[in-house]
Amino acid sequence: MEEKLRQLSARDELRLAQEAQRGYAYLCAVIGEESQGLWAVAHNAALVCFSMQEGGSRKYADVEEVLQSLSLRQIAALAGAYQRLFEEEGEEWTKK
Repeated sequence: MEEKLRQLSARDELRLAQEAQRGYAYLCAVIGEESQGLWAVAHNAALVCFSMQEGGSRKYADVEEVLQSLSLRQIAALAGAYQRLFEEEGEEWTKK
């Protein structure tokens, strides 16, 4: 099946912080400490959770599945790709 990034809906954008918080709590429990770095990882993982599609549906059920399935490098790369892809699209829309 084909994997692709999709732009988040308004609903998903509003749920992003809540899902990132769940991911942060999960990481803190696994690592045994709190840090800003873990928050960044959790936020990126939540973004990946909501934006990754496979065969027309979400690839990951929740942020924990992303954190268990992907490496830090993969999560960062996908979050970066999302940002580049949809920031460019947003810039094009505002030029019209």
